[in-house]
Amino acid sequence: MSTAQVIDEIKKMSPAERAEVEQVLSILKEEEQHNGNGGEKKVQTLGELIAGIAARAEQAPPEEVAKLPHDGAHNHDHYLYGAPKK
Repeated sequence: MSTAQVIDEIKKMSPAERAEVEQVLSILKEEEQHNGNGGEKKVQTLGELIAGIAARAEQAPPEEVAKLPHDGAHNHDHYLYGAPKK
């Protein structure tokens, strides 16, 4: 998935979903800062962070990616809480 595709998917999310994404990005950014350069903090732009996530996503094995639901954002209540699919 390209950076542009990731950004497009984020734009489709509800405010609550975006807040979750921001939380995950914050955690990943902290881990990168602490693990990436001997404990020194490195300042990254949001674009750099998203590009890093997209690069990691591209490394996922195709058989694992195939297992992911393709309608996860649309039916997240179904996958998280068992609500009926939309």
